[in-house]
Amino acid sequence: MSLWESILAALDSLRANLFRTALTMLGISIGVAAVIVLIAMGEGTKSYISNEFYSLGTNLIIVQPGRTETKSPLGPPPGAANRDLTIQDVRALERHGTLLSAVSPLMMGSATISIAGRQRDVMVLGTDDSLPSILSIGMANGRFYSENDSFAGRRVCTIGWVVKEELFGDANPIGSIVRVARSEFRVIGVMEKKGTSLGMDFDDIIFMPVRAYQKLFDQSALFGIRAKARSQEDLDAAVDQSRKILTRMHHGEEDFTMVDQEAMLSTMGSILDTLSYILAGIAAISLVVGGIGIMNILLVSVTERTREVGLRMAVGARRRDILKQFVTESVVLGFLGGALGIAAGLAGNAALGMLSDKFQPAVSAGTVAFAAGFSIVLGLLFGVYPAWRAAALDPILALRRE
Repeated sequence: MSLWESILAALDSLRANLFRTALTMLGISIGVAAVIVLIAMGEGTKSYISNEFYSLGTNLIIVQPGRTETKSPLGPPPGAANRDLTIQDVRALERHGTLLSAVSPLMMGSATISIAGRQRDVMVLGTDDSLPSILSIGMANGRFYSENDSFAGRRVCTIGWVVKEELFGDANPIGSIVRVARSEFRVIGVMEKKGTSLGMDFDDIIFMPVRAYQKLFDQSALFGIRAKARSQEDLDAAVDQSRKILTRMHHGEEDFTMVDQEAMLSTMGSILDTLSYILAGIAAISLVVGGIGIMNILLVSVTERTREVGLRMAVGARRRDILKQFVTESVVLGFLGGALGIAAGLAGNAALGMLSDKFQPAVSAGTVAFAAGFSIVLGLLFGVYPAWRAAALDPILALRRE
């Protein structure tokens, strides 16, 4: 019997018990669909996080006060530093950081902004004129404060789009005086819409010169420093150079944590890869359960078709023909179940992708091929024993079976 004839015979046999066949394929289909969806979600999550990081600018270097021995993408917890980062540290990086294109101090807090009886609680960032270029933030209207504004600590501010909409509506806010905490600031610009990135809503923020922030909140220590390397090729060297500069500023003590964008992405990628493998392994368990279902249904089929096997042997079928017939049925079950599972998995990923513009599950041809191949291999492995049982039947005893 040729391979094609074996496949046709297997399809005829499976059609004879259509409902049972469908239930058997269901286990394989669920497993394949789960593997495809979970792996695609893992890849989609990695892509989403990468886009979120790069939306904050490229070649980014983050400096936080306090030293951590482990490479955490978040740095040390606030308040964990023995020594603060200061404006002088920023100036040292600007003077001696030849591999840096921009350096900016960062101070962060919250306050109430109000005008004409309308008010809103917002996040306040104290920084200088370099931050927009570091974080790739543009202006929708007006301007960001200048280097002179930053140096003099003028009480000017730029506001996020949400702040503008909540306080001014359709009116032009440029030139308006707003009260932030206990001081008055002049609005000189509105930031372009950027949305939420890594949990921070950049449209619901006020930016003000760092010296004005220090006076307003009576603080001197920086929340952190953000810098940008000249190029991707210079990133590692820029990190090393910046570390040496700050270590000298801190009298030879490295009491700060410095991480770059690529290191953070690498750490997050490793975590997500491990999580994806675990989830795929859990999903593969349902595939194995489906394979056990194939074995079970074929063992039942061998019992039910004992007389048929005996007749085939009596008219000249060899044991290997019987073996091939039942193995083919098992592989066909695995293949059909895998095909249905692939269709279900792709449909599930498409449905998930419609829920969000930013998060899109990433289905690769390799993932589909792996799931399909795994389902076929399972069909083969779990079909061998029932096929061997069928081929080992004694023709005479099989013919006597009623």
